Amino acid sequence: MNMNLHCLALRHVAVSDSRSLLSAWSRELGRITLAFPSATSREGRRRRALTPPMALFEGVAEVRPGREVLAMRDLSPQAGSVATAMPSPARAATAAVLAEMLDLILRRSEADIPLDDCLNSGAMALATASGEALAAFAPVFLFRITRHMGICPDMESYAPGRVFDMREGRFRTSLPLHEDYVDTQGSALLAALAAADPRQPVLPGVDRLGRRRALELMVRYFSVHLGTPGTLRSLAVLAAFD
Repeated sequence: MNMNLHCLALRHVAVSDSRSLLSAWSRELGRITLAFPSATSREGRRRRALTPPMALFEGVAEVRPGREVLAMRDLSPQAGSVATAMPSPARAATAAVLAEMLDLILRRSEADIPLDDCLNSGAMALATASGEALAAFAPVFLFRITRHMGICPDMESYAPGRVFDMREGRFRTSLPLHEDYVDTQGSALLAALAAADPRQPVLPGVDRLGRRRALELMVRYFSVHLGTPGTLRSLAVLAAFD
């Protein structure tokens, strides 16, 4: 059956001299894998240009039960995609971090419309973000995703001076009996992430080091709850632009 799919690009992996695979999230099917021609071919280069990390695109795929890798034709960018935005090294680095993280946490295959709405609105906001909003974009976006992963921190338990218990997802007045907690300064960063506008995610009073720590805290939080790696390869690249 041919199906029109609306997708968010995550990660390209070359599997041979003539073929690569793209992991993506689709509104219709959830997590999918697409087969692309090698980036050394003309068509492969065109497709790679339309599907950088966090790009929104659509196309027609033949979907069959049991088929894990799909072929796509008539591929084109969706409105608001980073693929058609003004080139920006800082935006590309931010997109790389988010796509790497989403590739790790979006493992379920079923469709999820509320999650898809969140991913799409975030991807479109990233395409136009600049300045302070771009600098704070990654940690704010990841905090927002926790709601759809079922691990959203209990912000009603926050008060200045409390620590954050990562395992329980709530703030405490005393230290837990394990090391997966955040000190009072880190807890204040999480409160700032929760209060930020996802469309213009500035963090008043939070400097460059604070933004970097906020992002590292979010990566660690996902690691505690979902078993993802505690560090990302793309973080070092992003640090050069913040």
